[in-house]
Amino acid sequence: MFDKTKLKRVIENYKQDFYPYLWEKGYDEEQFKWIAVKTFQKHWDINAENFPSMLESALSDTKGLLDIGMKYPRSMITGFAGDDAERVRAMFLDLFDESRDIVERISAFKHNSEELLKLYGNGAKNHYQDENTITTYMTKYDRRHDTASSGSCHDGCGHGRDSALPQLSSYKSTSK
Repeated sequence: MFDKTKLKRVIENYKQDFYPYLWEKGYDEEQFKWIAVKTFQKHWDINAENFPSMLESALSDTKGLLDIGMKYPRSMITGFAGDDAERVRAMFLDLFDESRDIVERISAFKHNSEELLKLYGNGAKNHYQDENTITTYMTKYDRRHDTASSGSCHDGCGHGRDSALPQLSSYKSTSK
């Protein structure tokens, strides 16, 4: 049963003092995601005159989300923006167009990245614009596409695996 009282308490705690509460309690391993979102939203301007510079600023705090290990999606997309700003701008416009099917938008972004890699990749074998990276961009633009883990959501709300919050097992797979 869904407990509206618990949910209301979680929302009120979130509104009042969510970030400091999490960090005081030792839940700071997800802090970088919140910082990345704030930085992206602060700098994002699809109509920026200098789109490559704006994109670089918007993605500047994505450590742990982009360009980790041997993957360089941030470096590749900002490099592509430097080579063809209008095409990359159009890719993001299309990606953030909620009137279109999400699968089509992600596929189009990947396809355009493949084309840019052929044109400007200087022999690189991968553009690194995979589903995880693309949905990370979407998260920064619109919080409905969240990258936070369900465990950190539950733990950070101070409820552990509280039944007031949705459980991963309550979602059915849509893959065929």
